[in-house]
Amino acid sequence: MLCPVNMTFRNSVEEKKVEGIPDRTISCLLLDLSAAKGNNIVLILDCCHSAGIDRGVIVGPGAGAKAREIGDGEITISARCDFSIYSGRTSRSRKSSQSTTNTNFSGSLWDSHILLAACGRNQKAWEKQKKGLFTHALLQAVRETPRTYLTYRSLMLRFDKMPPYQSPQLDGNNIHRRLFYPSQESVNTSMILCRREDKRPYLILEAGKTLGVTKGLIYQLYRTDFHESESPPLGTAVVREVETECTSQLCPHDSEFFVTRGDIPNFWYARLVKASRRSLLIYCDDSHSSFLEKVINGNPTQLTVSVARTNNRQEADLCLKVEGDNVTFDRGRNSYFKDDKVSFKLMKDNNLFGSMDSPRISKVTSTVNDIAQTQRIINHYANFTYHLTVKSPYTISEIFDTSVTMHKLRGRTPRTLRPILSSQNALDDEELVRIEVDTPLPSTTTPSYYGFTLKNNGDRNLYACLFYFDASTLEIENWFHSKPNLADDKTVDPCIRARSTLTFGFGNTGTRRFVFKIPKDQDVDICCFKIFLSLKPLDLRSISQTFKASRGAVLLDEESDTEDLPDSPDESWASLVIPVILNRSSK
Repeated sequence: MLCPVNMTFRNSVEEKKVEGIPDRTISCLLLDLSAAKGNNIVLILDCCHSAGIDRGVIVGPGAGAKAREIGDGEITISARCDFSIYSGRTSRSRKSSQSTTNTNFSGSLWDSHILLAACGRNQKAWEKQKKGLFTHALLQAVRETPRTYLTYRSLMLRFDKMPPYQSPQLDGNNIHRRLFYPSQESVNTSMILCRREDKRPYLILEAGKTLGVTKGLIYQLYRTDFHESESPPLGTAVVREVETECTSQLCPHDSEFFVTRGDIPNFWYARLVKASRRSLLIYCDDSHSSFLEKVINGNPTQLTVSVARTNNRQEADLCLKVEGDNVTFDRGRNSYFKDDKVSFKLMKDNNLFGSMDSPRISKVTSTVNDIAQTQRIINHYANFTYHLTVKSPYTISEIFDTSVTMHKLRGRTPRTLRPILSSQNALDDEELVRIEVDTPLPSTTTPSYYGFTLKNNGDRNLYACLFYFDASTLEIENWFHSKPNLADDKTVDPCIRARSTLTFGFGNTGTRRFVFKIPKDQDVDICCFKIFLSLKPLDLRSISQTFKASRGAVLLDEESDTEDLPDSPDESWASLVIPVILNRSSK
């Protein structure tokens, strides 16, 4: 709830009451604004998250600091507190808001806006000399750094001088956008944050086992997290050691890197340019050997994976078919499979995709003259298959006592969607979900909506990420992500508190409902969802990749890659892959 400065309290004698503004009202206003004007909205709050927030505060703020706070017993609120703000608006406006396919839900509204908040859920927002600590740090960061160098994600790194008792929070789907720039600008999620600590001769890459990082991977280093075309690389570096689920050691090839780059702050950004996994085997019929030669050995190259030609289609990972000037792509009998106990077994020999008609990567094409596009598709295939294949050593139920349920939803508007009890499917590891899709639907027919529930039955707070994998397009889209990690001594609010639930597609999460669709020239399509849970906030957005094409599910709106597992497998994270086979209804 937002509390106006002239708000009326329980014991106030004022004749005219001024009530607080509930979060549900703010949520609805943001929904409508996003539906009408787009999601290029930034909400900045230099205040506590709720009244009575002093519970649990241990660290003192020091002399001269003051927090604006209200005790729980002082607040009173009526059922009509927001009538003049929202409920009294015209029915036409409300109807327009509710009917948009991009509508979110009340709550954190993950896609409608970006939130910059002064502190965590169990902290206070402090001020000194009548100046908010958060506002002061925000203005200082914007003044000291050219706006063209700042995204919302990199802005948070400028808050390193905030006191340990106040941790600013960043939330939203679009945190990689440039600060206060139009939303149409393309966003780069491939950059991974790096830090240098205590003048060590290497960088700490903010990526580890959960992202499939292995020894020998090569990254280019950049000053900003914008597209590489806007910022030339500063050099290259190699992964020397994978430390944890979220960190690795990255050593610059140039021994003088830190000497010659002394004017740059202690954080950089890294983009993968060469994977050290086994070679991807590609088949192309003999009559087009010169084309495949250019793809494999072209210089300069866009390839980030090692690639080798095979003349045996049965042992290929990826098959290329050339007809005239056009190139299409299909999955081979191999699958770039990680053959050990932390693999998604349904991917072996591409068995998961056996029911699809060829070509099974139907919505991605290239031409014989566009070598760069062909190489990008090969990269996307490798990234797609690798991240879909690699799993955590343990399941989410084994580590965190967490269950995942998929729902069919019922409701007339996005805000009233609720699960249909008879449609709930509790999902186990590697369990297939089969859905019949009626397409095309008459314009008068409401499509079937779906969502997930994650139930944390344990005693530990968890962070969550949800990714969508589309087999026909090779797209990987980030559908939900925990707040990004901040400076080392800062606290990030968890997504799923102990013994609570997190919902996707309905409820208060702010994630959009989704529907399943089959491309018009297919009878079968396959997609997968991958859920990550962890004890720490993980930044996994670099998994994402996009080709603009039709999709199966739509949000409405040189060393071996096999590392020896440690004696005690990592129990700080776990993942679940949910494969969904879509069949066109015969009705």
